[in-house]
Amino acid sequence: MKKIYLILSLCLLIISCSSSEDEMDLSFSNLGSDEYPQMFYMEYVPCQEGVYYSAENFRNDVLPEWQDLLVEVNSPLASAYGIQHVQRLSEDEEDGFWQLIWNSKTDAEAAWEVWSSNENATAWAEDTAEILSCDGENRFSFDAYIARANDTLGEFNPESFVSEYHQCLYKDGKEGKDLREVINQLEDVFE
Repeated sequence: MKKIYLILSLCLLIISCSSSEDEMDLSFSNLGSDEYPQMFYMEYVPCQEGVYYSAENFRNDVLPEWQDLLVEVNSPLASAYGIQHVQRLSEDEEDGFWQLIWNSKTDAEAAWEVWSSNENATAWAEDTAEILSCDGENRFSFDAYIARANDTLGEFNPESFVSEYHQCLYKDGKEGKDLREVINQLEDVFE
């Protein structure tokens, strides 16, 4: 089933697939550099809006303290974005996701260990739960690949845009490096 999400902040155009690769190919640059292609590790944390959720409450009461906590725990997080569904789903599904972008799976795992043991992070999650609560235990993740800068096909509006993600599986014996070898051909199809 295809889901379309409204991404509320700047995101990167990516082609990504589930992967069993534990380590990144070290020949790729760190996220945020001007060199392409790039690889990184992406996580989606499911979130539910609380009874006091509003964009204003999120901006004023949730986000600033979260950003302060990232500094406090010396987080290696490269980037993060809030994502909401374009169309509301049933009550049983998440309202959106907290998208976390890391330079490696190792960075993400170490950061989650520190975050989970930090008393201030735990208190923040409890204090803001009636605005937004997110379930880090049920996050899903994958290696992601950026072949080119996000403004390559024209001006990019970071305020509001729609993005589609499709999960794919590798054929037997294939892996990320095989996909990267043909990624330019795939991009030509979408242009």
